[in-house]
Amino acid sequence: MNNNYSERLINLKNRYNPDGIFLSKAFSDLDISKLSYNSSSDDYVRFAMAAVDDKFTDDIKKAGNNVKMHLQRTLSNVDYEYQGSVMTDTHIKANSDIDLLVISNRFYNIPSNFELQSLINDYSLNTSQRTLVQDIINSPRFTEDSDAVLLQNRKVSEETLQRQYISCDTKKSKCVTIYNSDLRKYVDTVIACYDDDVFSLKNLREKKYRGIKIYEKNVGTGKTDHPFFTIDSINTKSALAHGRLKKMIRFLKNFMFDSSYNYQELKSFGVNIICYNIEVSRYNTLHYVELLLIMQQQLKKIITDSIYMSSLTSIDGSEKLFYDSNGNFYDKKFNEVKQLENELSVLINDIYYNFKKAI
Repeated sequence: MNNNYSERLINLKNRYNPDGIFLSKAFSDLDISKLSYNSSSDDYVRFAMAAVDDKFTDDIKKAGNNVKMHLQRTLSNVDYEYQGSVMTDTHIKANSDIDLLVISNRFYNIPSNFELQSLINDYSLNTSQRTLVQDIINSPRFTEDSDAVLLQNRKVSEETLQRQYISCDTKKSKCVTIYNSDLRKYVDTVIACYDDDVFSLKNLREKKYRGIKIYEKNVGTGKTDHPFFTIDSINTKSALAHGRLKKMIRFLKNFMFDSSYNYQELKSFGVNIICYNIEVSRYNTLHYVELLLIMQQQLKKIITDSIYMSSLTSIDGSEKLFYDSNGNFYDKKFNEVKQLENELSVLINDIYYNFKKAI
């Protein structure tokens, strides 16, 4: 790990302000309750927790909207939505792009009639829920090849974006990635369909509860995610803590990026889960340095409490953090949590050492 926080601070500031322009949002988002001493490690923490500036975010959304505009000319019967960290304002300048979901609205996946009938028999359903499920049972099912529909959307998207962008990567299975050279931003175009699973149906197919299945080129659709529910959950919980949840998420992302250790398994997905599962009451009034201690305690709990570690799932409850769908343990991801806790301990000790010197 690179423990030279002066160097890390310079690198971080250069990422956030490469042109030396005063960026109002990035600076105003910093916690103004500074400690009474000047320390590179302390400054690094505050900058690493800060939101990126409005211009960066506006540009990345503009790049996404440009892609959407091009696709609207050639694709029909699709809805466009965004997912990911930009929508929760937890993105960082190190590796940010934006995910544009291109969702077919010609069909949506639903449970089997047997599962739907079992749901009807669930006495916990209210009248509106029962009516919705019964209407779906009575409606004709989509009889065309849904994967063929999504494959066609993928082909049209590739052809359209290749005509518009010099840099257009069509080799990735889950997305088409373009680089907008004018705005200097990446956009991932993700072909998908809706999945109105039980979670969605029980919530009357309200947008934030609807499931999404991503189409993988030459593979088909995979597992169901609920990206809108995740976005709403992070935004809502962070608001309860006056933005502190997002500060912790941004910090860990920047901290891992700036490390000399190469984190490969513990990505944004894992960082979101780790921070989201900390009870708001533990940190909703804390100073930014105290947030480091909260994160350290959370990492230690994951390392030492196997029951707690095993219980951690994605925010929508669909995926375990440390186990795959077959119950296999992610050793490398768990080891990265231990590495992260160790690095965080070094940082905390450095801040504490400088504080003791100043008093």
